[in-house]
Amino acid sequence: MMKKLLLASTVLVLSFILIACGGDADPETTNDIPPLGELRDSITVAQATEPVSTDLHATNDVPSAQIHRHIFETLIFQDVDMSLNPGLATDWELIDDRVWEFTLREDVYFHNGEAFTADDVAFTFTRAASSPSVTPILGNIDVTTIEVIDTHTIRLGTYEPFAPFLSNLAHAASGIMNEVAVEYAGDNVDRQPVGTGPYKLVEWIANDQVVLERFEDYHAQNPFRPMPGIRQIIIRQISDTAARAIEFETGTIDIDLNPAPNNFPRIEEDGNFTILSAPGLRTEYIGLNTSHEYLSDYRIRQAINYAVDVDAIIESIYQGHGTTGASHISENIFGHNPSITPFPYDVERARELMAEAGVPDGFTTTIYANSERQDRVDVVTIIANQLAEININLEIRQTDWATLLTLLDTNEPAMFALGWTAVTGDADIGLFPLFHSSQHGSAGNRILFANDRVDELLELAQATTDNQARLDAYFEVQEILRDQAPWIITIQEKPTVAINNAVQGFTVDPTGSYYLGNLTIGD
Repeated sequence: MMKKLLLASTVLVLSFILIACGGDADPETTNDIPPLGELRDSITVAQATEPVSTDLHATNDVPSAQIHRHIFETLIFQDVDMSLNPGLATDWELIDDRVWEFTLREDVYFHNGEAFTADDVAFTFTRAASSPSVTPILGNIDVTTIEVIDTHTIRLGTYEPFAPFLSNLAHAASGIMNEVAVEYAGDNVDRQPVGTGPYKLVEWIANDQVVLERFEDYHAQNPFRPMPGIRQIIIRQISDTAARAIEFETGTIDIDLNPAPNNFPRIEEDGNFTILSAPGLRTEYIGLNTSHEYLSDYRIRQAINYAVDVDAIIESIYQGHGTTGASHISENIFGHNPSITPFPYDVERARELMAEAGVPDGFTTTIYANSERQDRVDVVTIIANQLAEININLEIRQTDWATLLTLLDTNEPAMFALGWTAVTGDADIGLFPLFHSSQHGSAGNRILFANDRVDELLELAQATTDNQARLDAYFEVQEILRDQAPWIITIQEKPTVAINNAVQGFTVDPTGSYYLGNLTIGD
């Protein structure tokens, strides 16, 4: 029987997403302006940060996911309302408490002409299970449970009962790769992606652009992903916010995926463009490396939180376009604890805590931000000025996105600006990778946080399908995190894009990455 699931997590997010899906749409979340002139079969968009890799198992970042979602398809498809629908699997059934059987689509082909079969699914998840970068999503797969029943039937399971399993299979990192193509590409697999998706990669010029072209043999069996009208998608990487704004406003790019908030008023005043946004699943934060000489003391981490005026940051940098984060996951995610309160701005309390920790005279350390994100550079600049009030002197270091990720793997940065999107809408993906002690490093826990009770609660929440028990566990985790203060939560973002009014069919996705094949655009 078809398992078209709507997990408990989706109930909480459905109400705020539906306005972006058509019908009586809110003008802030969709674009109903008719196209101008003749329809074009190509579209150009810009994002601030270059993707890291097209190898699904080598990275887990939003700029890369923006490319992945066009090239690869997952067994289960998650729509913008967070519902779970058939993807490359048409049907799934629970065989026992930890193993699922999936019936796969027939007449589906990879970009290299290879037929899609259960063997490719087995290969993909066996490969993924050993990849540190996607451990938070697929690390629970028990490869001994992978069983190819026939060409289009496969069984997959986890080590223990795992409540978020199906939603994790809809994550971009769960896209199905072709075994023949991966073996052929060898060390070049990150530049030679082969999927079953509506688009194939035809060009990637580093620090410039990625060009995708429609796959003419695309199966088009997914009602959410029909044969695209857009033949070519050009995704340009323009890190300079001013340059990106100029190109958008002069019409050389159709959509700016990362518009700078200080440009919103000018864009909104121009009748040719629109700012679109919707409630999201992303939290921007400053990570505090808990292995650091001083930051290992929770009192100092609390002092830092008291000394940072987050509301001022949201108003000045983000132009009020987001909310103050109290919990480490946003209110739109299943498991969010609404009783958590944010740290108030209280410099005197911060000084008291510094004295209690034995460092009233403060210390000097570093804070990192990736240079492609001007908002993050501005945020760390403000934080450096504010922490000087409690004698913490921060040396600001900027680097490109890929280099920053490499540095974080060395555990060198004491403080750093990052963000995390709980793309499945479930607290598991928003908390386990970031705070469980088994996830240190590239898996997500780059602050090296470790707490036995947090580990116990996160494991409990994964292993039970009792939603109330999961909520109780996640609520307690967030209370502990509020006390331990391993982050400065700078904002809980609303995904926002700037769009030319000639573009039709764009929907703001709560994950912050966007499928573009369903659009139409005029000249």
